[in-house]
Amino acid sequence: TAVSAWSHHSDAGMDMNSFMALEGTVTEFAFRNLHVQPASLTDSPIRAATERTVHSEPRTPQSRNLRAERSGAMLRNAESRYGAVTKLLHWSVAALILGLIWLGWYMVGLTYYDAWYNDSLAWHKALGIVVLALGALKIGWAFYSQPPAHAATLKRWERFAATVVHGLLYTMMVLIPVTGYLVSTSEGEGVDLWGLFTVPAVFVAGEALRDLAIEAHYWCGYAVGVLALVHAGAALKHQFLDRDGTLRRMLW
Repeated sequence: TAVSAWSHHSDAGMDMNSFMALEGTVTEFAFRNLHVQPASLTDSPIRAATERTVHSEPRTPQSRNLRAERSGAMLRNAESRYGAVTKLLHWSVAALILGLIWLGWYMVGLTYYDAWYNDSLAWHKALGIVVLALGALKIGWAFYSQPPAHAATLKRWERFAATVVHGLLYTMMVLIPVTGYLVSTSEGEGVDLWGLFTVPAVFVAGEALRDLAIEAHYWCGYAVGVLALVHAGAALKHQFLDRDGTLRRMLW
């Protein structure tokens, strides 16, 4: 070191400033001609990070597979949380159903001369088909990726009530758009989806079936509204009163 070298040469009459100048000259010579890196550079965190970046090993198939597995794990449900796909489907279907309830309530008050008389019905039909498609996808995904179990803090009656409400919501998620489809196609015409394509009528429903579908569609709309309020109220109760993290599992 500089201190030991200075002690060695102090008897020779070399002062400290002269010795430091000599050491700098030797270091510069070694750096330029012998490719020796000064300790201040080799020990630099910036240089170390740069060398790791430049000399890092190329990405291997194993590393790519590991990243893909991690991404897949985020998409699928886990024991303690819902995956990204379930969350996206849940909130999309919920927003569409609530929007369709409002649209249905709004359009029944329109008269033939209102500008939205025909357009509101066309949007209601098209969005109902979208809900049916997303609902079917949601059910299929639930079978593929099992949802997490109820929170351990739930009482037995709360678990039963949650299971019943979830089952009814899934039923309404299919029953409402199906009955709407039967009403819309009762005269043999398909449902137009914004000019992109038309969902054809499977069969021409008779008057009795059409009336039954209208009645079921009407009451199921109110029922799903009540179930949604119960479902949301229970989630808020568990999150803010019980503090068991139930709602947080479905949030981003």
